[in-house]
Amino acid sequence: MLAGNLWYFTQPIEFSARAINHTFYLQAFAGAFFPWSVVAAGRGVDVIRRLRSGGSLSSGEALLWLWILVVVGFFSIARFKLDHYIFPAAPACCLIAAHAWRESACDTDGRLWGTRYSVLGIAGLLIIGGSFGGVYLSKIDLALPATALVLPLALFAGGVGLMFQAERRHWGVPVGTGVLVTTLLVCYATVVVVGFPALEQARPMARVARILARSTPTAAPVALYRLERWRGSLRYYLNRPVKRLEAIDEARAFLQQPEQVYVVMLRRDYVELRNQHIPVYLMTAHRAVVGTTGRGLRKQRWSFLVVVTNAPRRGSKRFY
Repeated sequence: MLAGNLWYFTQPIEFSARAINHTFYLQAFAGAFFPWSVVAAGRGVDVIRRLRSGGSLSSGEALLWLWILVVVGFFSIARFKLDHYIFPAAPACCLIAAHAWRESACDTDGRLWGTRYSVLGIAGLLIIGGSFGGVYLSKIDLALPATALVLPLALFAGGVGLMFQAERRHWGVPVGTGVLVTTLLVCYATVVVVGFPALEQARPMARVARILARSTPTAAPVALYRLERWRGSLRYYLNRPVKRLEAIDEARAFLQQPEQVYVVMLRRDYVELRNQHIPVYLMTAHRAVVGTTGRGLRKQRWSFLVVVTNAPRRGSKRFY
């Protein structure tokens, strides 16, 4: 309770040396809640202008803004941050966006220009995102099927459709959100049907955990060698402790135990251990993305994620 609550906010150096990024949740809010975060930001501009001119804000909307500020502000204070911590603010963000959209669609004198420009900005972002997204998907070498192009095409078509609706209303906010909602639904469906399988192929830790759980005793020691950033994922899917190994001496000591142990590592590290005459035998190998190359539109670097053990198995062989 001490580490998970008090230290979470008082941030002693013994608990975490992680650098604090106080704008992390502003970025997460803008990206995770898009496009409604943009509409809410436009509404915020209109609200500030209204309050400065002596206007008032309804108690309901004031409570929604307070809801967002408390959630985002509370977790921004903490040192350790994960984007989904602020997801409880999503309902308030969407309600504010819906209220702002409806009011701006009925605005005839141009007072709510903050919301209007935010909607036009969404259309522009969708067009730009769709245009560059198609190029990006073909450059990153993620082994995606051709159906992945549905995502940038949907973004581009949605942006053009929203811009066309706004132009018909003299660059005002459209009455309905059908074009935007349809765009989002197509994008979400593409992510589920195409993106999730591609992610599991590029980062096959869930599949590796299933194999380990099925083919090893529950109490068998499991470790990750030089793959610390994947330890949380393996521990989650395997549902057992996972030891961290970084140095070759640590790997040697772990693999020389009298009991049978299992280690997940990259192929290059497996080859290195074999060359050091450390007892290591291949169980399975899975093609995976192990890094990126270049800057900007970075290309994926593929290799093999292997599961090894310290006891020879029937049919075990070297893997180079």
